[in-house]
Amino acid sequence: TGTAQWKPNEERRLAWFTMDGRVGDTIAPPQNWIEGVALAPDGKRLVASADDGLWSYDLTGGARSRVTNGRSDMTPQWVGRTGLAFVRTVNGAPTLFLKRNYAAGEEDVIADNARFPTVTADGRRIVFNRRPPGDTEWQVAWVDVDRPTEVHALGPAHRGARFPGVSPDGRLVVYVSGEIGNDEIFLTRF
Repeated sequence: TGTAQWKPNEERRLAWFTMDGRVGDTIAPPQNWIEGVALAPDGKRLVASADDGLWSYDLTGGARSRVTNGRSDMTPQWVGRTGLAFVRTVNGAPTLFLKRNYAAGEEDVIADNARFPTVTADGRRIVFNRRPPGDTEWQVAWVDVDRPTEVHALGPAHRGARFPGVSPDGRLVVYVSGEIGNDEIFLTRF
């Protein structure tokens, strides 16, 4: 009759759950999994964040392969069929990376002081939290994947925004903010 508590450095396994909450098949053996699991758009691969980097699992054949080596790599998100956006701590700050080919691609920095990436359903934009240099508040920002060096922000009316999400049609952004007092959920257009 107790509540299960998550503990850092505790080995956990990756597994499927049934719709009624029962544990199903195991995807990966116990390991120190950290923040983030992403199912590929085709449903055949999964990328998970462990304390020794990102790992890819072939869900049809069971093969496992390393994607990154960064001990702080987390919150992976698929970008199209083969790309990955993820966050890595660099010099004590979260940094957003884009790896265009998860299996063997270069890792490009998209934004410093950036976290919580999400990708639009069409794979054309990466939406994330960003704290600009010299600023104390987070904002919702995004890049177009074909122009990843041009960072855009929602604007000053949305300061303090956290945990962005994108509607399936890619036209709306949802986020959490305390901009009017208590934390509330806001919905706005890009």
